Amino acid sequence: MAISSHILFASLLCSLSGLPAGALELRSYVPATHDRFENFPESPSFNPTFLHDSEKLTGVGWGSESTFKQFALISRCHVVFAAHHAPAIGSQISFLNASGAIIERSVSKIHKVRNPTLSTSDVSLITLSSPISGSEGVEPLTYLNLPSEEDYTGLPLIVLGSEVKAGQGTLVDFRTINVNWIVSRTYRFDYLNSEGDAHDARLASGDSGSPSLTTVDGVPTLLGVHLATSTSDGVQSNYDAFIPHYVDDIDSLMEADGFRMRPLNSETTEIECSPSLAFPSFEQGQALALDFDLTNTGDGTTGNVEVEINFDSECAPDSVMAEGWIVSGGGTRWSLRRAILETGASTTIRAQWTSMPNADSIQPNIKWVSDSTSEESLSTSFTLTPGFSAWAAELPESRQLDDPDKDGIPNLIEYAFGSNPLSGSTSAALGIPPRPAFVVIGGIATYSFPERTDKDERGLTYSAEWLNESNSGGWSVNPPSGLSSSTTSFFPGVPGFSKRVLSWPIQESHRFIRLNISERVDEPEG
Repeated sequence: MAISSHILFASLLCSLSGLPAGALELRSYVPATHDRFENFPESPSFNPTFLHDSEKLTGVGWGSESTFKQFALISRCHVVFAAHHAPAIGSQISFLNASGAIIERSVSKIHKVRNPTLSTSDVSLITLSSPISGSEGVEPLTYLNLPSEEDYTGLPLIVLGSEVKAGQGTLVDFRTINVNWIVSRTYRFDYLNSEGDAHDARLASGDSGSPSLTTVDGVPTLLGVHLATSTSDGVQSNYDAFIPHYVDDIDSLMEADGFRMRPLNSETTEIECSPSLAFPSFEQGQALALDFDLTNTGDGTTGNVEVEINFDSECAPDSVMAEGWIVSGGGTRWSLRRAILETGASTTIRAQWTSMPNADSIQPNIKWVSDSTSEESLSTSFTLTPGFSAWAAELPESRQLDDPDKDGIPNLIEYAFGSNPLSGSTSAALGIPPRPAFVVIGGIATYSFPERTDKDERGLTYSAEWLNESNSGGWSVNPPSGLSSSTTSFFPGVPGFSKRVLSWPIQESHRFIRLNISERVDEPEG
């Protein structure tokens, strides 16, 4: 909306010193009807006979020290207020949550909001010291987004003011006002001095920054914050900064914190989540990366996307990261948020482990919600494959080349062949020869050795190498001509193991063979 060329000059609702001289005035003030809380400010509780539904206004807070100020919470970490009456950095803002408990945050930053022409308005965006989580029972206000200013004309107003009083008004029209050369787009509601409803309200000094709302289908939704008044012919005209006019700039200021304003009218959409591996191994003791891919599959852009991922205590990741997200938490519980997820857009959240725990499985639970989707959750399970690190974890010497039983066979070979690393014996274990066997019969050389049937999942490689008599090329994986390779079972069978048999016609030029065993170390993709 463009700013009108007609500019009205009006008077501020408070002096620039910020000292209040009065409070919201009601035509027929009755505390039981017009006060949001009982026992305010010492021990506030919801007033059951309040004119409006106070339990739906948890997102309207008040100054803990300056109790005459009321603040409209527009995200879990931001409120809007009048710039000329803004609180001091470090001052406290209180909210009464749905359970009747007080939730407090301090003011950490204040930004002046700009007009679309880039001039400074009298609207300020206040950043709180930390977000108010959903579990704390305080809900940010939506704002009413309609196609044009004309569509707001005639709306009934919930007018909130000093000392948590509230009355009513009616939106008459829109004006661009100039107070001390600060230009703001406002709407007007009038108070007739001579007649009107008992609940009619007019603004007084000290009301600057407190909000006005309207109710749509029982939901209070934000329209503006009080700025100024003017009087003429027995009518007091009251002016609120029209917050929907400033959504673009407010959203741009909040985006870096992972928030946007919450439109009341938005197209319902859907976010789907698909967990996947960043590489195809789930081996204990190895590095692991697990991706959660979120996609906006609906027809509308959504915002204020919140994600929570929980892990079992023994399977907590070392890090969780996602481009464009604000990440917090750690250990078994991680929280993420982002301001916008466009329709059709996908985003990836990655959990990483430098070394997988020696657990049977990972069972993460992820839940997500946004301002235009319902909360959803997904529990999934990934089985972990036993690996060398898990196998060797209880050994007194656990590295691959260690030999705790001093039998000349290092741990990795004992692991690959299924022998006992602590026995000190070279006899067969589990019915498996602890070392490869080599025989020559009738001109045929045969080399056999045990190997694990799930070697690929465990990341084990058994690779034969040959050395020519000339030794000119060193050890080579190039086999002699006529080599045959087969896999057979032991007799009696040994669970988890098979026998690999290599045979080839003996040749004078190939005099030596050895077996190289290695363990794969996986690295995440991307």
